[in-house]
Amino acid sequence: MDPREFNHAELDKSSVVAAPGVAASEYRIELRVSVRDARSLWAAAAAKALAIGLMTLEDVQETLGPSEDPSIADCLSLLAEPAALPGCGLETFTVSRVASGFDMPAAIAA
Repeated sequence: MDPREFNHAELDKSSVVAAPGVAASEYRIELRVSVRDARSLWAAAAAKALAIGLMTLEDVQETLGPSEDPSIADCLSLLAEPAALPGCGLETFTVSRVASGFDMPAAIAA
Protein backbone atom coordinates (compact mmCIF):
# COMPACT_ATOMS: atom_id res chain seq x y z
CA MET A 1 0.00 0.00 0.00
CA ASP A 2 1.28 3.44 -0.90
CA PRO A 3 1.49 5.55 2.33
CA ARG A 4 -0.09 8.46 0.43
CA GLU A 5 -3.25 6.37 0.04
CA PHE A 6 -3.63 5.89 3.80
CA ASN A 7 -6.71 7.59 5.27
CA HIS A 8 -5.19 9.80 7.98
CA ALA A 9 -8.62 11.16 8.92
CA GLU A 10 -9.41 7.82 10.54
CA LEU A 11 -6.48 8.20 12.95
CA ASP A 12 -8.32 10.71 15.11
CA LYS A 13 -11.14 8.20 15.64
CA SER A 14 -8.88 5.55 17.12
CA SER A 15 -8.74 4.81 20.81
CA VAL A 16 -5.59 4.33 22.83
CA VAL A 17 -6.28 1.02 24.53
CA ALA A 18 -3.59 -1.62 24.88
CA ALA A 19 -4.50 -5.17 24.03
CA PRO A 20 -4.60 -7.48 27.08
CA GLY A 21 -1.17 -8.95 27.80
CA VAL A 22 0.66 -6.55 25.46
CA ALA A 23 3.31 -4.40 27.12
CA ALA A 24 3.60 -0.78 26.04
CA SER A 25 6.84 0.19 24.35
CA GLU A 26 8.35 3.60 23.70
CA TYR A 27 9.89 4.69 20.42
CA ARG A 28 11.44 7.97 19.32
CA ILE A 29 10.65 9.46 15.93
CA GLU A 30 12.72 12.51 15.07
CA LEU A 31 12.40 15.02 12.29
CA ARG A 32 14.96 17.76 11.71
CA VAL A 33 14.22 20.59 9.30
CA SER A 34 16.10 23.56 7.94
CA VAL A 35 13.93 26.67 7.58
CA ARG A 36 14.82 28.40 4.35
CA ASP A 37 11.79 30.68 3.90
CA ALA A 38 10.26 31.90 7.17
CA ARG A 39 7.49 33.82 5.42
CA SER A 40 6.31 30.73 3.52
CA LEU A 41 6.40 28.77 6.77
CA TRP A 42 4.33 31.46 8.49
CA ALA A 43 1.83 31.56 5.60
CA ALA A 44 1.32 27.79 5.77
CA ALA A 45 0.94 27.82 9.55
CA ALA A 46 -1.46 30.77 9.42
CA ALA A 47 -3.53 29.06 6.73
CA LYS A 48 -3.78 25.89 8.83
CA ALA A 49 -4.71 27.85 11.97
CA LEU A 50 -7.41 29.77 10.11
CA ALA A 51 -8.72 26.61 8.39
CA ILE A 52 -9.28 24.96 11.76
CA GLY A 53 -11.75 27.76 12.42
CA LEU A 54 -10.85 28.42 16.03
CA MET A 55 -8.61 31.44 15.43
CA THR A 56 -9.02 34.86 13.88
CA LEU A 57 -6.24 36.56 11.94
CA GLU A 58 -5.49 38.61 15.06
CA ASP A 59 -5.17 35.38 17.10
CA VAL A 60 -2.84 33.94 14.47
CA GLN A 61 -0.62 37.01 14.51
CA GLU A 62 -0.55 36.98 18.32
CA THR A 63 0.38 33.29 18.38
CA LEU A 64 2.73 33.05 15.39
CA GLY A 65 4.01 36.62 15.34
CA PRO A 66 3.89 38.85 12.28
CA SER A 67 4.78 37.36 8.90
CA GLU A 68 7.83 39.64 8.76
CA ASP A 69 9.21 38.20 12.03
CA PRO A 70 7.46 34.90 12.71
CA SER A 71 7.89 32.67 15.73
CA ILE A 72 9.54 29.79 13.88
CA ALA A 73 9.03 27.31 16.75
CA ASP A 74 5.30 28.11 16.97
CA CYS A 75 4.88 27.80 13.18
CA LEU A 76 6.70 24.47 13.14
CA SER A 77 4.73 23.22 16.13
CA LEU A 78 1.43 24.01 14.46
CA LEU A 79 2.40 22.36 11.18
CA ALA A 80 4.38 19.38 12.46
CA GLU A 81 2.29 18.23 15.43
CA PRO A 82 1.54 14.61 14.65
CA ALA A 83 -1.97 13.28 14.31
CA ALA A 84 -3.13 10.51 16.60
CA LEU A 85 -1.69 7.09 15.80
CA PRO A 86 -3.89 4.03 16.38
CA GLY A 87 -2.89 2.20 19.54
CA CYS A 88 -0.43 4.91 20.57
CA GLY A 89 -0.38 7.74 23.08
CA LEU A 90 1.71 10.81 22.27
CA GLU A 91 4.15 11.14 25.17
CA THR A 92 6.06 14.24 24.11
CA PHE A 93 6.18 16.67 21.24
CA THR A 94 8.79 19.40 21.28
CA VAL A 95 10.29 21.85 18.84
CA SER A 96 13.70 23.25 19.70
CA ARG A 97 16.31 25.21 17.81
CA VAL A 98 19.62 23.60 16.97
CA ALA A 99 22.69 25.85 17.16
CA SER A 100 23.98 26.54 13.67
CA GLY A 101 27.08 24.57 12.77
CA PHE A 102 27.42 22.81 16.13
CA ASP A 103 24.70 20.17 15.80
CA MET A 104 23.60 20.55 19.42
CA PRO A 105 20.60 22.19 21.06
CA ALA A 106 20.91 25.96 21.38
CA ALA A 107 20.37 25.78 25.15
CA ILE A 108 23.50 23.64 25.50
CA ALA A 109 25.58 25.76 23.14
CA ALA A 110 24.79 29.02 24.96
